Amino acid sequence: MTGSPRAPAAAGRGAQGAAAPDGRADAQGGAATLIALALFAIVVMAVLVAVDLGALAGARAQAQTAADLAALAAVTPSGGVPPAERAREIAAANGARMTRCICGPMEAVIGVRRRVRLVPFGVAVEVRADARAVLPGTGAAVAARSQATTPSSRQRPAVKQWAPLGPGVPRVGSQRPNSQPPLT
Repeated sequence: MTGSPRAPAAAGRGAQGAAAPDGRADAQGGAATLIALALFAIVVMAVLVAVDLGALAGARAQAQTAADLAALAAVTPSGGVPPAERAREIAAANGARMTRCICGPMEAVIGVRRRVRLVPFGVAVEVRADARAVLPGTGAAVAARSQATTPSSRQRPAVKQWAPLGPGVPRVGSQRPNSQPPLT
């Protein structure tokens, strides 16, 4: 009961060391390791990109919040403090730097920038946001608007024209044309 002479020798080699029938070593030994490393590198890069996109989205939202609050602060009446200074303080308190301020007594247009660092190489980029705040009219304009929207009136209320300030910055407090008036 003697076994084949090759059986004990082949058993000690394992799967990677097995020789091909023509005597060459197996060419696939270690290929799975390289594929696993390549897949791992792709997953790491995808995670880094996702983290950077999340950081950019968060910074953009924080910059927009800072711009909105600064614009509202600029049109809010206060004793003696200039509107541009109030807007700058609010933007700074929200981690942004004010880059533009067109402030009037009834309307303010504010631009801010916020710096964010990206993960892989520490590259710093700036995100920006713009906001516009408009106080409603006073006196006769408010009375005319409230009379035009009463249920007893058969006339369609006047609608302010929608005038974009720039890409994605509509007038605050105005309605788009052909939109339904608010119910009162």
